[in-house]
Amino acid sequence: SLVARYKIVSTLLIISFYVVGADWIYVYKKREKAFLVASIIFSMITYSMVFKIGLNNLSTHRYKMVKGIIGWQKNRKGLAYPQPNVASETLSLAIKRGTFHLMNYRE
Repeated sequence: SLVARYKIVSTLLIISFYVVGADWIYVYKKREKAFLVASIIFSMITYSMVFKIGLNNLSTHRYKMVKGIIGWQKNRKGLAYPQPNVASETLSLAIKRGTFHLMNYRE
């Protein structure tokens, strides 16, 4: 399974609440403008939640990459790759050719 069950259930619960609320506003109250406003607010809230999660994942990934390159600079080991020796040789070759430039990374 690619996604935990609790994430799927919570997402389906949120979608169900949205559909019930949208149906109630649109059909029973006959308020198209209220439906539009509710849809926009719901979309903005869910987008901001997804954006925050993605931003956290991106910063975690960057931290791991910087930590790996700092370790590699010290002892030529520590790259997170299925074949670390190949990655180390490729990175060394790219630095020699001038294709990749190491910066002063900070943790």
